[in-house]
Amino acid sequence: EQAADSAMGTGKYRQLAMGQGQADAALSMLREGAEEGHWVCLQNVHLVVSWLGVLEKELRSLKPAPTFRLWLTTEPHPRFPPILLQQSLKVTFEAPPGLKKNLQNAYSMWSPSFVGEGSASRAQLLFIVAWFHAVVQERRTYIPQGWSKFHEFSFADLRSTAAIISSSDTENPPWETVHGLLDNAIYGGRIDNVFDQRILRTCLQAYYSEAHTSTGGRTARPLPNTQIVVPCTNEHAKFLGLINKLPDVDAPALFGLPPNIERVVQQANSNRITAQLKTMATAAVASGGWDRDKMAQQMKPLLELWQTLTSGSSVLKPVKKGMAATLPVDVFVAMEAESAHNLINTVNKMMAAIASVLRGSELLTSTVRDAAVSLAAGLVPPKWSDVWEGPESPALWLQAVVDKTSAIDGWLEKVQSGATLSAPLSLSSMFNPAVFLNALRQQTARQTNVAVDELKLVCQWGGNGNVGALPVTINGTVLQGALFGGGLLSEARLDTPTVSPLPPCVIGYIPQSQEDPSPDATSVALPVYEGLDRSKLLTQLRMPCKNKDQDRWILAGCSIFVSPE
Repeated sequence: EQAADSAMGTGKYRQLAMGQGQADAALSMLREGAEEGHWVCLQNVHLVVSWLGVLEKELRSLKPAPTFRLWLTTEPHPRFPPILLQQSLKVTFEAPPGLKKNLQNAYSMWSPSFVGEGSASRAQLLFIVAWFHAVVQERRTYIPQGWSKFHEFSFADLRSTAAIISSSDTENPPWETVHGLLDNAIYGGRIDNVFDQRILRTCLQAYYSEAHTSTGGRTARPLPNTQIVVPCTNEHAKFLGLINKLPDVDAPALFGLPPNIERVVQQANSNRITAQLKTMATAAVASGGWDRDKMAQQMKPLLELWQTLTSGSSVLKPVKKGMAATLPVDVFVAMEAESAHNLINTVNKMMAAIASVLRGSELLTSTVRDAAVSLAAGLVPPKWSDVWEGPESPALWLQAVVDKTSAIDGWLEKVQSGATLSAPLSLSSMFNPAVFLNALRQQTARQTNVAVDELKLVCQWGGNGNVGALPVTINGTVLQGALFGGGLLSEARLDTPTVSPLPPCVIGYIPQSQEDPSPDATSVALPVYEGLDRSKLLTQLRMPCKNKDQDRWILAGCSIFVSPE
């Protein structure tokens, strides 16, 4: 917009955020802009990729004025029309790496007159605005622990926040209003994970506080996790001088993150690169045509592994039928066993078909070819992963499927003997742990005559607290972002592994009105994810911590996982 104002004059820039129902408005704006020679910007077109073909046709029919320009903003999308990409000049924008460069970028955008036009209190607040913006952006370096995923925080957020601060009473800022706007509309509007939202809210409370300004003659406190006190001045040069003295490399502690987080980042980057290489390998195998001898060599380890896993195992046998299950958890186990054996049979038939084709005893079909190409390239066939999205490695996926099925078979035998919840369980041995928790909740509601929506999940780490009418012991969980010893959370060390094992935990459902065995004042609710990539949120469990120490573990990105893999 600033570039348009500079090149064309004010009033000749139009923009529209794309989404459902905006197609007609976008075409109308496009035609008007082409006729009058304005600049038009359509934002977030990755949300309407199916409509971009219409846009292409419209562009071919336009006869624009010489000064007309069309800008499209988008995130990467696999179905973005290649012709439209080829016709466009492409610009990639990334925030400058590091908190220091991020702040330098902000103050290069803010002129000395903009910073100095108000009081020293306003200038202090603007520095806090820039610092907070840099912190939330730089936490993206530490995905999935800094944030669970990449959130599109941009300069527009910084500019909007600066405008809010500038239009407020800077001597007595309306903190609650500022928190609400940033949490619900500006930064928070880009977040779709409730625990990422909680991190944002905690950052807002920490940074946007009167404690860090000199309003009212008070002495400003250092910014969180630093020794930096915001200067009480409105001179642009003094703020820039402070920024230039910052270190070029950020310590994780600056963002409230643990010292071992670099291991998490390296692991996530390694997984991402491996996935990209596997995708390339799939394309190479598919484009190379079907070479039976070569494919036989590539498939031999997996075929032998599957033979080893299933020989002498009961997983290929039909599900044992007992008396009809009536209790919700028993029904869940029976359905889980049936689904597991169906998946095993699907995999077994495909592996047998691939082996037969490679021996030359059966004809090659497109289904067999697609599955073999995926496996040879180190990928799980989509039809299998659609049923259960487990490890990316086919060998690990096959091992996990057999292990889970065997565990569920053992559980089914306990159901048939009336001992469903008598032994400790591992959520990682289930294909659908979320369904199990829901079944446990329904069974508790039935047994206690309490409505399902009036029950809450509670837990006890050691001891025998009140965890409801149907207590279940869960083991095999791991913790990331902290250590758990002596009954309390403690800081992870530099040499701490990416995840550390947790002791068994007793969970259960109790009425909402009943007191939680883990009081809010001395515990923190941590998210429980199915996988280390934090893409599947399962539930939350409270863990004991020191009084008023909750924000520390929230900012550290502490999370529980059902297994270390």
